[in-house]
Amino acid sequence: GEDLKWVDPASGKETKVELTMLYGSDYASVFSPEKKALDDIKILLMKKYGIEIILDGVDRLSFAKKLKSRSGWDMALVKFDFGWSGNVAPILRSNSRYNYSSYSSPILDRYFVDFTSSDYRKRNEAIKQIHRHCHENLPYLFLWHIKPEVFYRKILKNISITPQYFFTTIGKWEIKGR
Repeated sequence: GEDLKWVDPASGKETKVELTMLYGSDYASVFSPEKKALDDIKILLMKKYGIEIILDGVDRLSFAKKLKSRSGWDMALVKFDFGWSGNVAPILRSNSRYNYSSYSSPILDRYFVDFTSSDYRKRNEAIKQIHRHCHENLPYLFLWHIKPEVFYRKILKNISITPQYFFTTIGKWEIKGR
């Protein structure tokens, strides 16, 4: 594709679009599926739109420092684990230290207040509204894959385990006598 150019409205000067993608080299290591996804995105954006992606893979400590500085990068591949609660408030709530993109929505912030309510009806409605708001306003682009890892002893029989966060189930199982 043709190179995408940004035109400065004040001067009329055209500039090639180059974006820096920050990522942790320990998370997206050389042969990992995450690194392959980054390489594929880089190729696709250049071929289709002429956007140059500069991949900036750094160690864990440098990644945290660069991410928190909020400068020197345009996009970042960040791994989040929301745990059993599925609480996304830390990355979406305005002024949260984990909201690296500085996303801000007073509407969403109000839903997060209701999300912590002891009234289950209010909380359930807030969850629906959070999902609806994020669907309509797309604060982040989430890329994920499920790579289940299950470890159990041979004394367990008839076990069926599904990945933790999607349709979590453990089938009917038993412990074999020793």
